[in-house]
Amino acid sequence: MHSLKYRLMDGIKSNQENPDTFDIPSVTQKKSLEIGDFVKLGFLERPTTYNKNDTGGERMWLKVTEIQRVHRRGKYIQGEFRAKGTLDNDPVFMPLKHGEVVQFQQYHILDILKKQEN
Repeated sequence: MHSLKYRLMDGIKSNQENPDTFDIPSVTQKKSLEIGDFVKLGFLERPTTYNKNDTGGERMWLKVTEIQRVHRRGKYIQGEFRAKGTLDNDPVFMPLKHGEVVQFQQYHILDILKKQEN
C-alpha cells in the first residue's frame, strides 16, 4: 500500500476556527447526500522530509459514487458516513488525475452540489 501524497482538509475544524469566513454545508445537507451528487473537498499537500510544512493545496469537486453509513455495535451512527467519489477536476498542484477515486468522510465536505434530476 502506498502512502498518500495529500491529506483532506477538515471542513468542520476550518469552520470552527473561522466561522465568519468559512461556510460549510449543514449536517442536514450532508445527511441528504446521494450517489451522483457532487462534493467539494480541500486537498492539502503532505509535509515531506525536505519540507516540514504544508506547501499548499486545491479545492476540487468529486462525483459521489459510494456511500457507507458508519455503524458501531450494529447500530448506525446518525449523520456519519464514509464515501468514495471520482475526481471531477483536472488538478493543477495535487498528484491526482481526473477520474481518480478518492475516499472521504462527512467532515471533509466543503460544499455540495445536488445532482440534476431529469
